[in-house]
Amino acid sequence: RLAHTLIFAADHPRLAAFYAAVLGWPRTEPAEGFTIVGAPAAAGIAVHQAPPHALSAPPADAPLAWREDVALKPCFEVDDLDAGCAAVVAHGGATRPAWRWAARRYAECADPEGNVFQLSAPDAP
Repeated sequence: RLAHTLIFAADHPRLAAFYAAVLGWPRTEPAEGFTIVGAPAAAGIAVHQAPPHALSAPPADAPLAWREDVALKPCFEVDDLDAGCAAVVAHGGATRPAWRWAARRYAECADPEGNVFQLSAPDAP
């Protein structure tokens, strides 16, 4: 079974707080620089502080750069897509306009470091 998806972070505390707030999942910090944001009864996210030579946090006033040149994109189901997207923006991320497919709504999102992920929710009847 999948235990978690690991995300290396330039700013570990900020990214761990972002995912916990956006997804509403509890978090634990089993070691310094390592936080697990856990989905109840499912796989979660592990946020790990990257070494300084590997990643650097963008300047606070820099526009968010979407990292779309990677092979993986985590996808999360939420109860309310509009509320999920609002939480993404409120906590320093970005979203693109939602779209519909097969009775669901989807939105492409980026966390504060530009890592791309997707939120989806059932389409309203």
